[in-house]
Amino acid sequence: MILSGGSALGYAVMLGDTLINQRYSRKMEREADELGIKLLNDAGFDPGGLVTAMKKLLHIESAINRYEVSDIFASHPDTTKRIDYLAEAALSMGATSEQLELRSVDDPARLGNITSRIPQSNVFAARCTQSLDHGQKVCIKKMLWDDEVNALAPKTIATATVLSPGMFPNLALDVESDYFFVDVMVGDGVYPAPVE
Repeated sequence: MILSGGSALGYAVMLGDTLINQRYSRKMEREADELGIKLLNDAGFDPGGLVTAMKKLLHIESAINRYEVSDIFASHPDTTKRIDYLAEAALSMGATSEQLELRSVDDPARLGNITSRIPQSNVFAARCTQSLDHGQKVCIKKMLWDDEVNALAPKTIATATVLSPGMFPNLALDVESDYFFVDVMVGDGVYPAPVE
């Protein structure tokens, strides 16, 4: 009994120490962000660039299928909060709200989205705005940064074949693709395959 109580107390002390250090770490990260945007501005760079960089990071984070970890264990401030205080700082330095916007390319060819993955397979479920046919080829695209258009744009990450037809098809990723099926995530777009 005494040993188990001591172990629990030890774990509680370690947890408390972790929480205190994480809070300190988040405070230091915020100070680093604030100093970084000031240095960018003082060096003549657009402070809005740091805001759009954080928005790109948020876009990537939100696209990743992962379990959320409580903020109390995070070593960095929440990305949305970082965007908020960096945007406030950039605006106070003369940036316009337009400079803080992360542009993206809207693609009307999008048929739908990936909605889930069948575990331990390369088969994905999708929801589409129009019925797809059995055997039809489609592309899976992810919104990625495109330097040519200076915006987020849909880029092909895989090709697939429709297994079950309809507006809620199952798609089998083509194994000869240069991409790994783990790159495909919920929310990625389903597009018509290019005509060969």
